Amino acid sequence: MLILRAATKRDLPEILAIEEACFDDAWSADSYAEFLGGRGNSFLVADDDGVCAGYVLARFAVDEFELLRIAVPAARRREGIGESLLSRVTRDFGDFLSAAGLEAGKGWLEVRSDNPAAIALYRKIGFGDRSVRKDYYGPGADALLMALDCFV
Repeated sequence: MLILRAATKRDLPEILAIEEACFDDAWSADSYAEFLGGRGNSFLVADDDGVCAGYVLARFAVDEFELLRIAVPAARRREGIGESLLSRVTRDFGDFLSAAGLEAGKGWLEVRSDNPAAIALYRKIGFGDRSVRKDYYGPGADALLMALDCFV
């Protein structure tokens, strides 16, 4: 049974294995460890009977959040895991806004413009295109900047 829960230090080896399989610019264990239990972070894993089936990391500040990382192993894609993780982040952000006495905020992310599956997921959640950052990921690898309006 799949549950979403806060990431722990014990999850880091599985997170790093997924990270290295999914990203050319994989983050280090130290980079992820900095976010564990950090105030203003939403760092979640999709736990499937003790196995990490994906993770998401977002940072909250005042009335904005930035999606830093989201990944699901290739073998587990198209099961709704990424959508569940991202939906949970937006709910967590709503709670964050409420606790701060705010009624609205905005979420931000950058995604490779040549990643149609991720772009489709973000649009499904409600993110809209804002601009293109030329060569953001290197020569010829543009980033699409996307935003989501959030209301409590």
